[in-house]
Amino acid sequence: LAAHAQGDGDDIVFTDYSTYGVRLDHEIEVFDSADGRLVAWVNVPFVSSSEDTFLFLYYGNLSCGSQQNPQLVWDSDYVAVWHLSEDPGVAGAGGVKDSTVYENHGSALGGMTSADRVEGVSGFGFDFDGSNDVVRVDDSNTLGHSLDFTSGPFTVEAWFNTPSTTDQGTLVGKRDGTALDQYQFFLQPELQFRANGEYGAGTDSISANIWYYSAVVVNSSNWPEIYRNSALQIWSDKIGTRPYDFVHRDVNVSIGARWEGYPTTGFRFTGVIDEVRISKSMRNQSWLSTCYNNYVNPAGFFSMGFEQSGNGAPSVSNEVPVDGSVGVLLNPMLSVEVFDWQDDLMNVTFMTNASGSWQVIGLNVSVGNGRYSQS
Repeated sequence: LAAHAQGDGDDIVFTDYSTYGVRLDHEIEVFDSADGRLVAWVNVPFVSSSEDTFLFLYYGNLSCGSQQNPQLVWDSDYVAVWHLSEDPGVAGAGGVKDSTVYENHGSALGGMTSADRVEGVSGFGFDFDGSNDVVRVDDSNTLGHSLDFTSGPFTVEAWFNTPSTTDQGTLVGKRDGTALDQYQFFLQPELQFRANGEYGAGTDSISANIWYYSAVVVNSSNWPEIYRNSALQIWSDKIGTRPYDFVHRDVNVSIGARWEGYPTTGFRFTGVIDEVRISKSMRNQSWLSTCYNNYVNPAGFFSMGFEQSGNGAPSVSNEVPVDGSVGVLLNPMLSVEVFDWQDDLMNVTFMTNASGSWQVIGLNVSVGNGRYSQS
């Protein structure tokens, strides 16, 4: 990959074998042209639970533009996906990008520097100092905003790694500094969730310097549940009881603090946060488990095949009847799969010499990758 792809990975393309080379929308989070390291997110429409799903990765077109389509990678229920892979020291206003169509971009505040861009659970994450570092999601304070949840369902997810098991640290919060939280997902020191002055917690403890996948799922009855590493946590009421009220607060959503301007009691997070996502739906446990396993055990989730070189000519495969067949009945059904490495259009021609000379019996003009048949 390092030797043949463009330096910025613009020519990288993913396809699904089962759909005969149809392109899959993808987003590149990290590509290092020096060593070929690639962190990419690919929208695979269907993954079988009983058999392998085959994807192809193509590269080597040195003249094409970017093949990415980040906003179509994430389904329509995602209202924010922050990879936190940017350099917070130079990102500037709105430089912490949301990959969804909602474009809920954020700004790194508190004097975050390039040194705060560190290795995350996937690609890079942000290292929050627990003092004044925060990511403000710009213009998310208005009533009716895509992140302004006044009722369920919704889901908040985040990966985190903290050196402290005693500090009160916010993963995602939306709080008015003079009133109460609209919603807040935080550590104290176990995972807790708060809304409108009421809050509860999962009972499992958190260890220092370990990556955790966390999620809070709120159903349509405003009933929250907390998950850690995709496992449902036993709920413990702290103040009040479920279901909760989610009251609009005229303040921006924050990552790493419950309020961007809150003073010393701002529940600011110490450690690394990565892959923060918010959905306007309930993500079920199977969904959360797949997300968790995709990160924590990639070798058990997928395997890589060998690199193959294309010579520029279209490939022909899976012929029916098989090439070289003998004893085939007259007038058989003919079919073939064709694939062009550059995704150019092709002419697919079926011919016969049953009369002693070759004659065209079927012609497909200017067609794309796929399977074609002729009876």
